[in-house]
Amino acid sequence: MKISRVLFCALLAAGCSQYNVVGTGPQTIGSLVLVPAQQWNRAPTMNSPGNLPTWTADGITLNSISFFADVEDGEPLVRTAKEGDFPVFRADMLPDEIVDVLERTVAKMFQATISPSGRLKPTSFAGETGFEYSFEMVTSDGLTRKALAVGAVRGGNLQLVLYQGTRMVYFDKELTNVQALLSTATIK
Repeated sequence: MKISRVLFCALLAAGCSQYNVVGTGPQTIGSLVLVPAQQWNRAPTMNSPGNLPTWTADGITLNSISFFADVEDGEPLVRTAKEGDFPVFRADMLPDEIVDVLERTVAKMFQATISPSGRLKPTSFAGETGFEYSFEMVTSDGLTRKALAVGAVRGGNLQLVLYQGTRMVYFDKELTNVQALLSTATIK
């Protein structure tokens, strides 16, 4: 009996995924380099929306930053085992077309309905002319979430960061820190 309890505990511990601390030094995700001014928590990929590299301050169900790094021409923003699950990015897309691909991807990732009142504007990102898109979505759990996506295309590859959080409290709680993080972005 004692051996089976020990074995059960060992198997349980092995199956648990761990969050890791993201320090305040330079962090590289694909070709994207960011320098956080505060510590974040790196979520296990299998628990992350779309299995993307994802950081959180308070837990991924409350707020998260997901990184769509180095998305190549003809590839979806999220890779899955089944081809055709997600819309594909094209290097010659205009910002509003990229936003359409992002909205369809996010709707599927979060099982959400995207609000039609999103705001798209030009911005500089990682030293490139890019775009910023802010929007709201209602997820399958009934929560309204706010989201901010910032991205740019360089060398035919899309670099995009998506920050999302619950409309009440958690989006606004980290927004200033996320904006500071985005301002440090470079592409190597």
